Amino acid sequence: METIIFYVEGMSCGHCAKSIQGSLEQLEGVWHSDVSVVDKTVKIMYEISKIDIKNLIKAITDTGYQVIAYN
Repeated sequence: METIIFYVEGMSCGHCAKSIQGSLEQLEGVWHSDVSVVDKTVKIMYEISKIDIKNLIKAITDTGYQVIAYN
């Protein structure tokens, strides 16, 4: 199990958070996601053998938000 934090631009409300969280949690290999509109972060716990960072970023950008950094 790995944990990654993405810094995301464009989130401004609870609906934004739910949209991103819903998109991520549909992906095989994602165990949990926590979205903070205040901190502009998305914390994801995932199984590295089932999904890679590129697909996590795509799930976020496909909902209309921009990943600006991650660690």
